[in-house]
Amino acid sequence: MNMSVLTLQEYEFEKQFNENEAIQWMQENWKKSFLFSALYAAFIFGGRHLMNKRAKFELRTPLVLWSLTLAVFSIFGALRTGAYMVYILMTKGLKQSVCDQSFYNGPISKFWAYAFVLSKAPELGDTIFIILRKQKLIFLHWYHHITVLLYSWYSYKDMVAGGGWFMTMNFSVHALMYSYYALRAAGFRVSRKFAMFITLSQITQMLWTEVKKAAEVASSCCPRVSLQTGRPLLGVQAGSCLLLPWEPLEDAASEGPQSLGSDGSPPT
Repeated sequence: MNMSVLTLQEYEFEKQFNENEAIQWMQENWKKSFLFSALYAAFIFGGRHLMNKRAKFELRTPLVLWSLTLAVFSIFGALRTGAYMVYILMTKGLKQSVCDQSFYNGPISKFWAYAFVLSKAPELGDTIFIILRKQKLIFLHWYHHITVLLYSWYSYKDMVAGGGWFMTMNFSVHALMYSYYALRAAGFRVSRKFAMFITLSQITQMLWTEVKKAAEVASSCCPRVSLQTGRPLLGVQAGSCLLLPWEPLEDAASEGPQSLGSDGSPPT
């Protein structure tokens, strides 16, 4: 049995997943991401106002369970999308992987692509813990949550080329991040070097996303709809690239990066 066959072995739920229905639903409902973002922003400002004169909540156990759940989900997502990415690289090469659209309907990846974009809505719940625990909430945290939600839903409906890279890298970074939050929230001591490594992984992910998206826009091999979508998305992700190196690393030097949830708080 060759390597390509090994990497594409599917679980039954992955085989049974109907990606055509998922893509159709997203094409009809992707604009709801703006509603979720607006409600999220309203909660941020309203929640912080309500908590001004209230005692903070500890929420240690709920935070452990929340982070652990997302860690397990992200680990499985990273392993499964990673397997398909290996297959794409082995069979099509690096250049073609940048313009590949098969992540949305390919074996293994079709389920995890949809699970990935949907997860960006409940991940907004990370901020609830920061507000109720009265921790510092930096601009990058909620900017990143909103833009990734909009980016993911908008991209999925058009099956934007190269999405597999973004999904695989984001799953991988989140697998590390949420594992870190779960351990910190549970009271385990984790080396500050690990927190710094996660921050650098975030920066690497965002920079690679920009390079890849620029390559898609410039490449003649990418579908036209991906080029039309890619240009505005370059600007959206560029904002995170510009902000991330300044905000989290400054806090990391003192007590662990705020964007990475010092003392076990949720991520940016």
